[in-house]
Amino acid sequence: MRRPVCWLVVGLLLIGAGAATWHFANRERADLPPGLIEAVRSADRVTLYEGLPHQDYEASLLASERATHPVLELGGFPFYERPVSWRADDTEQLATWLTDPLGITTRHAGWGSCGSFHPDYALVWDGPAGRAVALVCLTCGEVRLVGTADPAGTLYRLGRRRDEVRNVLGEYREQRPPFYRIWENAIR
Repeated sequence: MRRPVCWLVVGLLLIGAGAATWHFANRERADLPPGLIEAVRSADRVTLYEGLPHQDYEASLLASERATHPVLELGGFPFYERPVSWRADDTEQLATWLTDPLGITTRHAGWGSCGSFHPDYALVWDGPAGRAVALVCLTCGEVRLVGTADPAGTLYRLGRRRDEVRNVLGEYREQRPPFYRIWENAIR
């Protein structure tokens, strides 16, 4: 009698462990905006733009930059009009990281350390399937992904890819003045 009870307990423990593993693995899978993957995969041009200073913490610097540089708006945020020159291998790597539904999550998105969302960079994929945009905040480790059928976009946390994305994009700072002092240590 002891042996069947023992096997029953072992079986129940295995079933419980499997169910918990499945639950936590699938809970972290992000639903990407409609049309995003298709637009990224079919893109024949990928452009990187650098964001202007933070709208809340660097308001006077933002006003000064807007007055002295050509600016374009993406997703309601200002970016320097001149695109950043960057390496093709970084383009491919960032596309993979930013569109991996297991590498990003909507859990706790919007709880960043820099107050209201502020993108440091915008990646823009243009091609036959339309336009996709990734607005990336390096300080908070957040990204707003905009697909062809989701003009407002969805905010995600970068999760396990945060440091890699920071390291790659951090090399492309060309036009923006030095960070406001409070943020210098946050992005290292």
